[in-house]
Amino acid sequence: MARVASKQGVKYGYSYEALASNLRRRHMEPFLGTLEPATIRDRHSYSHEGEEFLFVLDGGVEIILDKKKESLEPGDCVYFHSIVPHCVQCRDDSGATLLAVLFPGEDLADADK
Repeated sequence: MARVASKQGVKYGYSYEALASNLRRRHMEPFLGTLEPATIRDRHSYSHEGEEFLFVLDGGVEIILDKKKESLEPGDCVYFHSIVPHCVQCRDDSGATLLAVLFPGEDLADADK
């Protein structure tokens, strides 16, 4: 297992741990994500190639998909095409933890060559 902290992620109120970065010829990227309390808000939506699956492990999460806001609790999940503008943040001051699995839209096996 490899541990990775994103500089941008820390800046925008989240950090993540790569769970399979040492595995070659993979098609998905699983992460354990930690969202900081709602006092640090990133209202910027992101859009990129690929697909995402998010499963809430702890805390409350707010996700905005193409301007539609949804609240997620532990045990809830969402799957979406990453090209849809999206923003994910914790809903309150307690923070949140989630499992995120991303398919970047390109074959990671090719990127490992």
